[in-house]
Amino acid sequence: MSTEKLDLCFISPKLYHYVHPTEDNAAGGAQRQQYLIGKELSSRGHDISFIVGDYGQPNRIEINNIKVWKGCPKHDGLDGKLPVRMVKLLYVMKKVDADIYYVRGAPPLCASIYMLSKALKSNFAFCLANDKDVKKDEISQFPFFVKTAYLRALSDADFLVTQTNKQKRMTKKLVGQDSKVISNGYTVETQQDIKDHNNRNTVLWIGTDDYDQKRPDRFLDLAASLPSMDFTMICRQTNDVQYHRELEQRSKSIPNLTFINSVHPDEIYKYYNDSYMLINTSEYEGFPNVFLESWKYKTPVISHSFSLDGLLSSKSVGYVSGSMKELIKDTSKLAEDVEKRKHLGENGRNLLQNEFSIEKVADEYESYMIEMEKANSAV
Repeated sequence: MSTEKLDLCFISPKLYHYVHPTEDNAAGGAQRQQYLIGKELSSRGHDISFIVGDYGQPNRIEINNIKVWKGCPKHDGLDGKLPVRMVKLLYVMKKVDADIYYVRGAPPLCASIYMLSKALKSNFAFCLANDKDVKKDEISQFPFFVKTAYLRALSDADFLVTQTNKQKRMTKKLVGQDSKVISNGYTVETQQDIKDHNNRNTVLWIGTDDYDQKRPDRFLDLAASLPSMDFTMICRQTNDVQYHRELEQRSKSIPNLTFINSVHPDEIYKYYNDSYMLINTSEYEGFPNVFLESWKYKTPVISHSFSLDGLLSSKSVGYVSGSMKELIKDTSKLAEDVEKRKHLGENGRNLLQNEFSIEKVADEYESYMIEMEKANSAV
């Protein structure tokens, strides 16, 4: 733990959902990581603030020594109200008066906070949330102003963090900027009631209904292909209401599949604890929180495509199938092999404790930001 003190503000509208959890939790992995990192750094005596969206809460509250300010717009579109939103956000940022403002993913928000941070002569930190944050075809879909400001933010950030070596290479290729690889982290309690694999009952999938990235349809195909096994799908609705309805409707035709729309953040863990394995069907990811949550409960991971820098295989914590045919085969085989599941699950739990604990991740942020602040102030 460093004796130097950080003054760091995380900015994300949906971050409030982890400050004040509800069953209808619209936040995702990026917000959970910011909450966990901020909470751990705060416990070490650093000055931590959150600027979040307006959900009817007071303008400023304090929870666990973290100052939570209302003022981050929930809408980041380019319309006539954009100048008003920017002025309001600048006003709140001036009141917070942090040394460092931190954004994770969300390119339009990144572009805005970068410009406002520079106007306030504060440092700007950006962490990728997903591989698509540095994919040219994804960035090109933004309006010219947003795209230009976002690329400038990436190339000029005072602190630039990537989650994997793959993202580091992609970022370097896109903007010619080096970045610091800091993985996601998670809490690991020493005393946990973890079910023996002999007593587990289902195959689990957790994600959103984002077709392009998450490919939830593949899990439905998997469940339909293995009718003698039980499957559980927790699928949070995003913007495509019609597609979500189609998924839910199709799930009703698969009798061995339980479809759940949303779960309170504090209730999600029991599903990992009752599962043979977690299935990931995504085309691409960042650093999935669901992997860390699975390993916390000694639950191995089988991925259709995403390898997490090859870690699933190299650390013997799961498999990368590579196709639907192999995914079906791998799922069936692992479900029948209790000892293999136990072995992979133990490896996952040890990996989480040794390499991806939130304490270790906070150590890396702490040392990186303090070192870079000193370097920047010396210039």
